[in-house]
Amino acid sequence: MTGSHKTKATGPSYAGPMAGQRGVALLLAVWAVILLGGLVGGLLMTAGSEARLARNLIAVEKAQNLAEAGINRAILLLLSSDDLAELELGGAAGFTLRLDDAAEIAVTIRDSCGQIDLNWAPAPLLSAYAVAVGLSPASARQFTEAVIAGREDGHRSSGNLSPSGFGQLPALPQVAVPNAIPVAPWQTRRDIARLPGIGPQELAALLPGLTVNCREQGADPQYAGADVRRAVTLSGLPGRSHRLAYDIVAEVKLPGGAVAATEAALWLTRDSDAPYRIVHWYRR
Repeated sequence: MTGSHKTKATGPSYAGPMAGQRGVALLLAVWAVILLGGLVGGLLMTAGSEARLARNLIAVEKAQNLAEAGINRAILLLLSSDDLAELELGGAAGFTLRLDDAAEIAVTIRDSCGQIDLNWAPAPLLSAYAVAVGLSPASARQFTEAVIAGREDGHRSSGNLSPSGFGQLPALPQVAVPNAIPVAPWQTRRDIARLPGIGPQELAALLPGLTVNCREQGADPQYAGADVRRAVTLSGLPGRSHRLAYDIVAEVKLPGGAVAATEAALWLTRDSDAPYRIVHWYRR
C-alpha cells in the first residue's frame, strides 16, 4: 500500500529496571566487602594488641622471676661465706649478674644493723637521720612523730606487745611458724610512703638508711652509710651489729624494657636445718 510502512512489533523493554537492580546489588556487594574488611582489620588489630599484651606480661613475669633469683643468689652468698667480713658491707655490697640474653640483675646486700630500724630506733636517732638526709627540722619532727605513732597503732591493731614493752623483745624471738619472723608494726621500710609530708623526693632520700630488720635501737657506724653515721653522731646513740640481719634488693632490666625489683629482709641462723629466716619478701 502506497505511502505506508510496516513496523516490527517488539515486547516490553526491561533494560532500565534490570540495570538499576544490578547497580544496587553491586553497591551492596561493595559495602559488604568494606564491612568485612573492617571487621577483619579490627580482629587483626585486636589479635595484635592481645599478642603484645601477652608478650609484655611474659616479660614482666620473667623480670620478676629473675629478681627473685638474684635474691636467692645473694642468700647463697651469705650462707657460703666463711667470714662475712669478706663481703665488706660498709653501707652496701653488690654484684651484677648478666645472662646470655643480655638480661641484667643488679643485687645489693646491706647489713641491716648499719641502718635505722623503724620499729626500734628512738626518736632522737630518727629525727637526726631525717635531718641528715635533707629534711627540715620541722619535717624531721613530723616524720619522727608519725613513725612513733605508727608503732603504737600497729600494736593496738595487732594485739602485740604494748609500745612500752616493744623494746624488750628478744633479738631472735620464738615463733610458731617455721622459718618465719613475727611481723612488727612497720612491716617494710617502704611503709613510710603513706606518712604525711613524704613525697617521692623525701622517700628516695630516707629509704637507703632505714630497715625493719635489725631490731636494735642504734645503728652500727661500721656498716652504715654516710647519712646514718652522721645521724648516729648527732644523736649519740651508736649500735652494735649482731651480723645476722641483712636487707637485699635485686633489680632487673630486660633488653625489651621490662623492669622489676624484689626486696627481702632476712636473718641468718646457726641452725643447719633452717639456716635463714625471712622477715619480708616484697615485689615492687
